[in-house]
Amino acid sequence: MPNVVKLGRVATAAALALGITANANAANVFVWSDGIINEASFLINDFDVTSLTPLTVTLTDNNFLAPFDTLALAITPTGSPPGSTLQQLTSPSSLTFTPTQTGNYTAILFGDPGAVNGNTFSSFGVTVAAVPEAETWAMMLVGMGLVGWQLRRKVKASAASRFV
Repeated sequence: MPNVVKLGRVATAAALALGITANANAANVFVWSDGIINEASFLINDFDVTSLTPLTVTLTDNNFLAPFDTLALAITPTGSPPGSTLQQLTSPSSLTFTPTQTGNYTAILFGDPGAVNGNTFSSFGVTVAAVPEAETWAMMLVGMGLVGWQLRRKVKASAASRFV
């Protein structure tokens, strides 16, 4: 019986380690959350990209007090000439893009808040995150399988001890 407990602890530790590794690969590159706009304006924010792996860009309208009439996002390499937009979202949604180079990028957001009951404050969120690769999904599935195996072993062990 002690060997089963030791094996269970090893399986649990392995599953947690695999899960932590999988989550580390999907870390956010850039988060611009809960920005509030009260009049039509452009907002600019810079972020760094350290790898040429695909990134998911998500633009959200948080519908805080009033939804946006217009909400758009453009991403360009910092210092590039006007009109060299790599990716553009013209409404709240997501897209995947692969950076052309590592380094500094600029997110340019245009927002025109709507009005509800005379209120013209609207809130947005922008997230740029790494797209999980196939081996990340595989490690996560193996980790979940090990956790499931451990739980099943515990159920069998407790059922067997009831009849003793």
